Amino acid sequence: MGTWAVFDPRDPGGDSRAEDAGIHDGADDGVPDVGEGLGAAGEEGGELDAIVLHEMCHIRRRDNLTAALHMAVEALFWFHPLVWWLRARLVEERERACDEAVLETTRRPFAYAEGILNVCKFYVEAPLSCVSGVAGSELKQRIARILSGQGVRKLDLRRKALLAVACVLAVGVPVTAGLVRAAQGQTQGSGAAEKGGIAGTWQGTTRTPDGHNLRVVLKIAKDEKGGLSATLYKLDQNEPPMAGSLVSFERGTLRFVNDFPRLTYGGKMSADGNSISGTVTQNGSSPLVLRRATPETEWATPAPPPRILPMAPDAKPGVEVATIKPTQPGTKLFMLTVRGEDLVVKNLPLTFVMKFAYPTRPIVGFTGWMDTDKWDIEVKPDTPGTPSIDQERDILQKLLVERFALKVHEEKREMPAYALTVGKDGPKMTKSVDASLKPNFTLFPSGMLHAQSATMDDFARLLQGNVLGQQVVDETGLTGKWDFVLQWTPDETQFAGMRGNVPPAADDANAPPPLLPAIRDQLGLQLKSEKTQVPVVVIDHVDHPSPN
Repeated sequence: MGTWAVFDPRDPGGDSRAEDAGIHDGADDGVPDVGEGLGAAGEEGGELDAIVLHEMCHIRRRDNLTAALHMAVEALFWFHPLVWWLRARLVEERERACDEAVLETTRRPFAYAEGILNVCKFYVEAPLSCVSGVAGSELKQRIARILSGQGVRKLDLRRKALLAVACVLAVGVPVTAGLVRAAQGQTQGSGAAEKGGIAGTWQGTTRTPDGHNLRVVLKIAKDEKGGLSATLYKLDQNEPPMAGSLVSFERGTLRFVNDFPRLTYGGKMSADGNSISGTVTQNGSSPLVLRRATPETEWATPAPPPRILPMAPDAKPGVEVATIKPTQPGTKLFMLTVRGEDLVVKNLPLTFVMKFAYPTRPIVGFTGWMDTDKWDIEVKPDTPGTPSIDQERDILQKLLVERFALKVHEEKREMPAYALTVGKDGPKMTKSVDASLKPNFTLFPSGMLHAQSATMDDFARLLQGNVLGQQVVDETGLTGKWDFVLQWTPDETQFAGMRGNVPPAADDANAPPPLLPAIRDQLGLQLKSEKTQVPVVVIDHVDHPSPN
């Protein structure tokens, strides 16, 4: 039976009978008390007083508070059938406890039962559709229990403890199960990695931007300290393997980055630890699913090249053999690098090659084809060992003379130039830890530069020869070598030797700033434009390359 608002329309003063009957227990707690003498008001009054006493018992037991707390639990754990079963049992036990209290006080079960029936009859006949009450088998069982004198068991300390344990289990079990399942979901990928390990050979097939299938093999190794290294092979393209500059595996997610040529891969390991689903990005993005290879299923990869010692520092290398071919149309990859002992140029115009070969002077006299025709060049030096950057420039200068019939001379001309200085707040770059390392630049025409162990003179020469195409003079006064990263949005005047590879300026409001503000804000340096007499390299003659 729910919470009743009990009144008797036949007796306007009926609400005072509990007070007249002296219902109290001597406790001054603000809650109506249960007392004796209910029979003095007569049979009809006894029926109504018993009903009032029932509701006062609900108030004294604070059953409304208990019901509200259970409603909150029910809203949180609506999916748990035990919570719904407990609601029905709690309602039943509340009513039985109040019925027992009334019967112990009045000792008149027949009057109490008749009072309940009269109230229910009144609610059934009431015109309101929102009146609550009890009916059906629940009412029959309750009347039978009242008339038979059955009572509820008293809860001793042991029964109360058992009931408390049952309540804790009813709430705690589903909560604990949910937390365990959530933790299992979060560690599923890493658990699979611990079971099978990320180290090993992974392979899969993707589609290149031009629509061809490309088989990819990724070999991952782990050292004794837990660090990861990886090498990526593209089996269907004649390219050297790529050693990852960044390899990480955290929470089931693998990330592989090769700086130059720029290639990234990121993917999520499956629950069984046998596959990684992700995306490879290089001149466009393509889905790539890598599967763990076994010795029986592993694709053959090229043997790693033997380690080659550096070329003697005082060597003046020349050209032993050189192959020069026009780049195939549609080729997107471009590079100038050393592969073993050989110098390799891929998909670059002669303007870029000359600016690399003559980094200290602006070059004037370029003709149209030198900026538009792209070349693939492989040079084997006549001196053993891996050449340094300066030795690479010596090799290219001799190649240009021998194969392109290049003739140049130097003179001074007044022309725009840039002065590289330190900003008002000082440099924001990091001093190189190991000053013995050679300068290393990774430059993308999209506007990203990674520099390691670079002097300011190295940086000025790079800006002059590869980015601005104008004289850049180092006036910073900074000594030593520096590590830094510079990111900017190029404009149409920059990367003149690679115009076909430079993306258009971004319209995105979040795009990096132009070059000069980027140098100021990110490196703490400044480029100031000025006009001065500048030594330049003037092209007297150049021709298409002679046959191989």
